[in-house]
Amino acid sequence: MTPTRVAGIVLAGGLGERFGSAKAFAEVGGMSLAARTAKLVSRGIGGGPLIVAAGSGGETPNDLPRGAMLAVDSEPDAGPLAGLAAGLLALEGVADIAIVVPCDTPLLHPAFVSALAFLLAESDAETALLEGPDGRPRPFPGGWRVSLASQVSNALKAGERRPWSVAAGTRMLSLTEADLLADDRLAELDPQLASLSDADTRERLGQLTGAAPRVRVNVSGRRSVQRSWTLTEALAAAGADPEAPCTVNDLAPISADRYPLAEGDSVVVL
Repeated sequence: MTPTRVAGIVLAGGLGERFGSAKAFAEVGGMSLAARTAKLVSRGIGGGPLIVAAGSGGETPNDLPRGAMLAVDSEPDAGPLAGLAAGLLALEGVADIAIVVPCDTPLLHPAFVSALAFLLAESDAETALLEGPDGRPRPFPGGWRVSLASQVSNALKAGERRPWSVAAGTRMLSLTEADLLADDRLAELDPQLASLSDADTRERLGQLTGAAPRVRVNVSGRRSVQRSWTLTEALAAAGADPEAPCTVNDLAPISADRYPLAEGDSVVVL
């Protein structure tokens, strides 16, 4: 069987009317929301293709991950459906499924992204979406097959603006929280599904930023638990050189600069 190619789409084009400004540019731990979310999605998809869907003006923060591709909304002020359409069209021929996430999810866990991708890849569904509190499918975060690109784009051109309405017309895998938490790793690292917490307002963002991920840091055998948004923060809090070579979850040494951490990460200074 041909392996499923998994990509990520980060929706970063919203005007942030309730927030008071474009949420993509708001900062958490010295990093823009769009960049943090994009880098966490990239971790969850194993470094696969990554699209950042910007608004029709194409403005994005300057700290997005290297290699991220920009997709610009074709319809101005058309909401997240425009970002979804732009992202899926950009991935045609490049990936089979896309995990689509709003940029205002600072507690997103890579394990959530991986679990969602697995559930869609193992099914014959076109979308894998959580049930929303109102009974409608929750389109984001969600899994969408890239083959839906034309269908989503045509709906947008026809005047549709409701992602859940488009999703309802697909062959859908309707998921409960229990379905996601059947993934042992996700159940261990994000049992409350904080990945779904979004920052619709500045007040809400303030609440979320008070719960930085707890990470384990090992510096020359000295072990500690820190609450840190980035690797640089975690190293500094543990009394280590922020530029010291290190690993995260036993992966190859990486640069600490603007590397986002997630709940349960294990940092070892080499």
